[in-house]
Amino acid sequence: MRALRHRLYEEAVQSPEHDLRFLERAYARHVGGWPSTLREDFCGTALLASRWVESDDEREALGVDLDPDALADADHGLDDEERERLTLLQADVRTRGERAYDLVVAMNFSWAVLDDDALDAYLATARASCDGLLALELFGGPALTEPRRDAHPCDGFTYVWEQLAYDGRHLDAALSFTLDDGTELLHAFRYRFVLRPLSDLRARLHRAGFADVHLYVEDTRGRRTLRRHDPKASLYRGFLLAT
Repeated sequence: MRALRHRLYEEAVQSPEHDLRFLERAYARHVGGWPSTLREDFCGTALLASRWVESDDEREALGVDLDPDALADADHGLDDEERERLTLLQADVRTRGERAYDLVVAMNFSWAVLDDDALDAYLATARASCDGLLALELFGGPALTEPRRDAHPCDGFTYVWEQLAYDGRHLDAALSFTLDDGTELLHAFRYRFVLRPLSDLRARLHRAGFADVHLYVEDTRGRRTLRRHDPKASLYRGFLLAT
């Protein structure tokens, strides 16, 4: 059941090939050149890091996560040579390594579970670990403060996103799955996100030592566009990129 919930999560909410194309274009635009090294923080099963090393024979990746079960399920069909270029580390993402990476990424709003002090410490580590571009996947908008239940059919199952409660700062949310055979994984993943305004996030990134911060917002077709102003939509998702 443990491995099943991780595989369902990958199918439901992750799109590593699409993300890699976006990150490559963003790196070329804001840094220049072709990125070859990646640090995936809060990596879970390290699907993005696995696709990274698979995409180019010269690429290397580090995946960092505290959850040993998720890391144990990081098997994505890599060959022996590709596995040698992927390092998995069970550790707190605030752990500083001995090298810097072209790209440091925190996907799936993972960093938003951190309180203020922990987030500041993480961003300081990200700055020390980053030799190019930091990418934070984010969501926002007033609709996040309202009760919500969205069901999304997939091949062989349905996943359900629920916004359970909001206390003025924290959003309690859950992700559930129902297989076509009737098997249910109720609240397979639970979250307690801190909802912060974009101005607060930009200020924290600047204090961590990043000079420039860029907002990309995703439209309904999955296209991510650079925005000069904060979104006015009731609900949005996208990326904050920092250099």
